Amino acid sequence: MGLEDNKYGHTEEIVIGDVFDDTDHEVRIVNEEFTQESTIKGIKRSFVIFNDTQLLQSLTSFKNKEGKQYRVNLRYVRSEPERDRQYAWRLLQASGICLGLTLLLCCVWYFTRFGTSYMLGAASLFAAASIITLLLFFYKSSDTFIYKSIAAGVPLIELDNRKPNLHAFDAFLHKLEKHIRIAHESGMSRQQLLAGELKDIRRLKDDGMLTEETYELARTLIFKHKEYSVGQ
Repeated sequence: MGLEDNKYGHTEEIVIGDVFDDTDHEVRIVNEEFTQESTIKGIKRSFVIFNDTQLLQSLTSFKNKEGKQYRVNLRYVRSEPERDRQYAWRLLQASGICLGLTLLLCCVWYFTRFGTSYMLGAASLFAAASIITLLLFFYKSSDTFIYKSIAAGVPLIELDNRKPNLHAFDAFLHKLEKHIRIAHESGMSRQQLLAGELKDIRRLKDDGMLTEETYELARTLIFKHKEYSVGQ
């Protein structure tokens, strides 16, 4: 992606190879930009809303340092997100147990001076285990807001809650939902929306964002709509 600063206005050109279709190329008006980073997970997400109705997402991680990017047409995105909270409570419990054993061994050593080197060595190991499992708890846990497609319910946009901070997160969420509402004012018929969503989901599958299994399930759900059949 290439974003060129323009001191005379906020009109910039985004170069994304062949990501765009015939109606989305050349000069774009960038409306909003937003970035989220997770040091523990090694994930960086960047979002660019442009031309009022399009969202470009970029994702880099430990496994994919070069990153990948894909475009979402906000016309086919639900205006209300779903919150998905997953916490690895067993890891947190394990961290607490290890911390408790560390404190117990330290107390025994302090009051009895029994097995000094062994006792302190064991306490150090449990302390290290407590820290490692606590870091794993944060790594495995997540609290995200997910925007899905209207008809098929395919996850299209994922945002980490409260990152980089609550104020910035809420502000971007508000702006994103405003642009989703703008995109919904396209005046397209139900049949056109279903056909358009299917085409957009297929493009995202080709871009590597969606698995073949997710795409096939989404296609089946769209095919089941009476409006889609009528429009064919």
